Amino acid sequence: MTKIIHPNLVRAYTVISYNQKAYIVMPLLLYGDLSSIISFKFLRGIHDESAIATILKSCLEAIICLNENNWFHRDIKCSNILLDEDGSCLLGDYGVSSIIKEGGNNTFVGSMYWMAPEVALKQEYSYKIDIWSLGITAVEMGNGKAPYKELSPTEFKAEVLSNRVPSLNEDDKTKWS
Repeated sequence: MTKIIHPNLVRAYTVISYNQKAYIVMPLLLYGDLSSIISFKFLRGIHDESAIATILKSCLEAIICLNENNWFHRDIKCSNILLDEDGSCLLGDYGVSSIIKEGGNNTFVGSMYWMAPEVALKQEYSYKIDIWSLGITAVEMGNGKAPYKELSPTEFKAEVLSNRVPSLNEDDKTKWS
């Protein structure tokens, strides 16, 4: 990942291994992660469509770059989207990212509530899992929390596998009109 450079990906300058721990040297992004911003200022979600669209566009550009370099992110969510004081939005945390394997990818990895159904089922998957996670992240931005967060892991799998598509909270939809 240190060789992939894109304006919407947090740059990992180097990784230092010390006492069986890995330390990643990266730039300081002063506004921090989007999840913290939402929990501090937007408890009921961000209701500015242009702000959400701008963040999603930056993330999509980062996903395209990763895919063109044969990589999955596999953990896209608000806490892995970092913002800087100049308004730039970068996708970070490559802890579970991976090279896309030609023979198939079916590793059960990522954060559960953002996980695509095929990952939850340990089925073969493609780069589209990052698009699913970005969609869940869009709902997270609009609602102030990820869908299904109140469910147990078993209930989550049942809900996702029932093909019900998450959406904005019903009582918040009037704010979008």
